[in-house]
Amino acid sequence: MCDENSTNGALNERFNTPTRFGVLLVCEGAPESTSLWNVWCFLSRKLMNPRFYDFLPRWLWRPLVYTVVLPCIVRQHQRMHRGTWILSRSRSNAPAENEDAVTTTETAAAVAASAGSEVVGTATVVALAEQLGRLVEQWLRQKLMGRRDASVQVEVGFYHRRGSVEAALERLQLRGGYGRDARDSAGMPVAVEVEELMVLPLYPHHKAEFTGTVWDAVMRSSYFQRHENIPNVHFIRNYADHEVYLDTWNRHIRRYVGQHGTPDWLFIVFQGTRKYVAASGDTYRDEYTSTAEQLRERLSTSWSTSSSMPTPADGQFFRGSLNPSRIKSAFLGHGSEALREPRLERVFLSIIRQLKSISAMNSLASSLSSSAVNRRGSSDGAASDAGGLSAFLQSRTPLPLDMAPTAFVVCPGEALDSTTTLWRLQKVLFPEVKKLGWRDIQYIPALNDTAEHAEVLSAVLEPYLL
Repeated sequence: MCDENSTNGALNERFNTPTRFGVLLVCEGAPESTSLWNVWCFLSRKLMNPRFYDFLPRWLWRPLVYTVVLPCIVRQHQRMHRGTWILSRSRSNAPAENEDAVTTTETAAAVAASAGSEVVGTATVVALAEQLGRLVEQWLRQKLMGRRDASVQVEVGFYHRRGSVEAALERLQLRGGYGRDARDSAGMPVAVEVEELMVLPLYPHHKAEFTGTVWDAVMRSSYFQRHENIPNVHFIRNYADHEVYLDTWNRHIRRYVGQHGTPDWLFIVFQGTRKYVAASGDTYRDEYTSTAEQLRERLSTSWSTSSSMPTPADGQFFRGSLNPSRIKSAFLGHGSEALREPRLERVFLSIIRQLKSISAMNSLASSLSSSAVNRRGSSDGAASDAGGLSAFLQSRTPLPLDMAPTAFVVCPGEALDSTTTLWRLQKVLFPEVKKLGWRDIQYIPALNDTAEHAEVLSAVLEPYLL
């Protein structure tokens, strides 16, 4: 987006219309590279954000961040970002037979194995956000196709990257007061009369840690201090109650179930939050509760009943219904903060304990029937059976294969696959709970840079284009 809109300071001729709409999509982003220094800087900006960590006075928290917290976590986060990095090997070090290829995309492991190769690239979440921005712009242009007096431009900013939001605002060029002598990139007089800025955080639910930080990054931007003009600003705080959003997630989950089979359990997971934030005015609790209930209602009925949208032509599409008692909502915990319950790992453990109890009771009943003749005393036998049951429940002995459950995990509060969320789920939590007896656990990807997601966001933005 930024390359095709770049005009060396002059207004792009495509946007020289009486009415200009500028859309700014904002999310956290990722470090500029996986070097230790860039990861350190990215984490320091996050840890020093008062909306993220406000449980200690700043004068006490700041020295702890730089002397204790960052040195302990920076290398782990470096590995975490490297695991989701889109890497390219420089042309100069490539083999002679590949000289025509400027870059080749490789996995982190493949690049690390290439001795002496200079690695450049970008974070997956950044690439997804930029591609999503391009798709949203295409959708919005189609909605304005009948209007010759209006144009729309979409840019993406990352609030924990230094200068990213300011750079995105500069690319939008919503400066007003162009003057009679102002010319666009084609040399034509500037005809702009009205400028509208729409800020859309890429977070469906309002959560102060994310949505509030987007607000701070935009409203405190040095861009508005350098330029006298302030456009009409529309800040979209949430969109999780939008019907298109809910229908799209319903269709997205059903498509995944159709392709990978029906799970025993479906977990609708949201980011953990501190317990006291609701008392401070954060509406996150009410919003995620509503989303979970509406998705459960849609998924527990057939497709024809749960949606007015036409059935997708894809043959691998789940048209049936899931058991509502097997659709659970949970939180993805982090650290030792006072988070809302139930945390996802505790839900996994609770279900396994119930299944182990059933398995142990079945084994116990079988043992009693086969050894009743050889019992020497009822009290001794009962004590022995109780001890065996307790030991089985506390052990990590896997369940019988026919009882080992499967689960899908979906995070409808993530517009894009978060690096941190993927790491916690796929690298930390899933391997551990599989040891407890879960047969298979899969993560349903976010909507990411799909055309469906772009359609959702364009539907959210459409009322502001009138």
